[in-house]
Amino acid sequence: MVTIISSNFLNRLPIEETIRKFAQQFSADTKIIDIGCGSKPYARYFSGQYIGCDHTPGPQVDLVCDSAAIPLPTASFDVVIATQTLEHTDRLQETVKEIQRLLKPGGYCFVSVPLAMKVHAIPQHSHFAPYHNFNPEKIPYWNVDFWRFTKFGLIILFKHFKIVVVKETSGYIGTLAQLINYFFASFNVPYVFIPLYILTNVIGLAADGIIHLVCKKSRAPLLQKFYWLIYASLPLNYILIARKPLPDSDPAVS
Repeated sequence: MVTIISSNFLNRLPIEETIRKFAQQFSADTKIIDIGCGSKPYARYFSGQYIGCDHTPGPQVDLVCDSAAIPLPTASFDVVIATQTLEHTDRLQETVKEIQRLLKPGGYCFVSVPLAMKVHAIPQHSHFAPYHNFNPEKIPYWNVDFWRFTKFGLIILFKHFKIVVVKETSGYIGTLAQLINYFFASFNVPYVFIPLYILTNVIGLAADGIIHLVCKKSRAPLLQKFYWLIYASLPLNYILIARKPLPDSDPAVS
């Protein structure tokens, strides 16, 4: 579990809390695949069979493959997880189709994607980029980080699913607080900035909580408008939970 002294606390906490609650509805018979699993940080929340795949090898990676071409049988999983993964594939549409293919009818996917996030992943010189339609002298570093998403883009991207949840993980102040932490964390100096992280984490968490309580849950149209059109318009991430429709069912949101 991420802690309040962490530089990525405001980014990770809402995802961890949501996926922990999401996992509680599934039994030990559930089959789960985590696409872009990394170190499998969410495996501990599930009691079923948990398979992790990634495009690079690692101690927790069970299957090394492209997210758009996973060599596993169709309709073989109850749950597909893709947290902070879709922005790193240059085959976005194909990856979403692969999620749909792998899921059993009625199965769920849990997806989180960034909107306000610095360019991340490990950079390499642009001479090694798989695309050569630009001048590497003018763009010297290539990074496997391609997309940012809005919730409306997610709804379109997952148009063949029934959307169960699509929500922001933070508002303006929480997002700005996290971006401040990311700036100082970029210097990679251990421990020095922990007091700053704690301060900005508390400010971001408190501001988001208070404004959520006062505005989002208010019946006043002006406060509702402020929340949805201003405060919630700059989240760090979106979380989407969607269900693969059963045969002959309507995938539209009810």
